[in-house]
Amino acid sequence: MSKFVSIETLEGKSLWINTEAITRLEMDDDGNTVVYLSDGQKPVATPYDTLDFFMLFLSPKKDAD
Repeated sequence: MSKFVSIETLEGKSLWINTEAITRLEMDDDGNTVVYLSDGQKPVATPYDTLDFFMLFLSPKKDAD
């Protein structure tokens, strides 16, 4: 199931992305995560490091029963 999340870019803008469209995450020279998407958009630079990006946006959340 598709999951859309709002991420902050390095320019301070909010961008909605489909997490299933993420093809690659890379860390730039400053420690920020660059997100590559399958829809052909240019890569998006974020102020998060890769581990934080994963934990905030991509890690599965368990439902509390």
